Amino acid sequence: DLDRCYSISRVDVENGKELVLFTLHLSAYGNSDEIRKGQLNMLFGDIKKEIDAGNYVVCGGDFNHDLKADEAETENCESWAFPFPRSQMPEGLKFAMDELSDEELNAMPESSRNADMEYIPGETYVVTLDGFIISDNVEMTKYEVVDTGYGFSDHQPVMMKFKLK
Repeated sequence: DLDRCYSISRVDVENGKELVLFTLHLSAYGNSDEIRKGQLNMLFGDIKKEIDAGNYVVCGGDFNHDLKADEAETENCESWAFPFPRSQMPEGLKFAMDELSDEELNAMPESSRNADMEYIPGETYVVTLDGFIISDNVEMTKYEVVDTGYGFSDHQPVMMKFKLK
């Protein structure tokens, strides 16, 4: 049995609709395809129920998957940073960062670093593991990774502003 790797919060919005917030931290270690797939299937199932109910969904946290990589490219990736399987997401969902232009996405700092050494810019392995999934009835209006130089953690804050459609 898989442990739930996320929590769910609800905010009443209007006419019985809710803003449903998923806060997650998916498993990073163990190199287990079964655990990775199981966690995502559980998450996607719960999110799909909310979308089918007409609710607004924002899901954010540490996905422990490379959010910028092509999901077909699994050859040279770290065991703790496989490309995220976007093609398996339920209909009606997208990563907020996918709304950025290529220029904005390329200029955005990575959100996580390898923690087995001190941070050395340009040398330490960095990757974007953190972000937000939003339902089609949520509009991302601002998105950024706050570049702290990894001064406080092996992750950097990711901030998103959004509005309900």
